[in-house]
Amino acid sequence: MLPRRRPLPKDGNHEGQAPLGPNSLDAIEHALADLDPLGFDVDVMITIVNPLQAFVRGYAIGEITQQEAVRRSGVGIQEWMDAPHTSYLDKSSRADAIRPGHS
Repeated sequence: MLPRRRPLPKDGNHEGQAPLGPNSLDAIEHALADLDPLGFDVDVMITIVNPLQAFVRGYAIGEITQQEAVRRSGVGIQEWMDAPHTSYLDKSSRADAIRPGHS
């Protein structure tokens, strides 16, 4: 679980492209510096760095969202996973796996 220093902004900044600030630019510069010895041109390096940053940002937002859901509902992750609805999901997944024409 990721530690959180401050709450996620409610103004929508967490959706889509994050605003560029000093820490964002610093992270990009470090990533580009790490890729530089591999001999890629800057366009290729940006093409590598952007999806990686988007993945990390998305993962962090997912973790924060999950923590907020646990806080609001009072139901922990394991408690939710052990709830009766998961047995339906398990049965449904098994049925799809054995039904012809489904993967």
